[in-house]
Amino acid sequence: MSAGASHPSSHARGAAVVDRVLDVTIAHLAEKGYAGLSVPDVALEAGVHKTSVYRRFATKAALVEAALGRAMGHDVTPPDTGTLRGDMLHVARGALAFVGSPAGMAVVRTLLADGDAEVRALAAAVLASQQQDAPRLVIARGIARGELPADVDAPMMFRVIAGTLLHRMLLEQGAVDDAFLEGLVELVLRGVQRLPAASSVGDGRCP
Repeated sequence: MSAGASHPSSHARGAAVVDRVLDVTIAHLAEKGYAGLSVPDVALEAGVHKTSVYRRFATKAALVEAALGRAMGHDVTPPDTGTLRGDMLHVARGALAFVGSPAGMAVVRTLLADGDAEVRALAAAVLASQQQDAPRLVIARGIARGELPADVDAPMMFRVIAGTLLHRMLLEQGAVDDAFLEGLVELVLRGVQRLPAASSVGDGRCP
């Protein structure tokens, strides 16, 4: 190994530091929001000097962008359940689990509660860039199976699901169980597939 080359263990230690810093950043975002987040506080809880944080992330916004990107950057490829309904239910369940997680709460708080328009735009951009693959794949499968028309408005389908979940959880403060998700997915599918209404939709499962 040359004198100027970094030892592999130093890379591992550096990666571990970044992981701790980003994990703490997500936790603080969820608890305090962007305005209440302090880089020195993040560094203290992560067990590093604040200069170590600033060396990797020049600004608080850069730190938040990295933390949100890491939190939402996991592989969320949905399994092929064999039906559009099954695939959409899987995505809806994943969205529910995400919103209820520290990372999800950090995103929601940054998007909805913080007053900084630039930060909201940053969070929205990270969310859009990280959360598009699963819906696209689900829609492509549905079209290929003949379950959806080729000109379906895919983004609108998933906006309805995401918006309903947020409204239910944040504004109504209501519970979201599997029956609620099934009713929501059924309602969306009947709209895009132009199917006749079923008695099970609107029977109180989605109050």
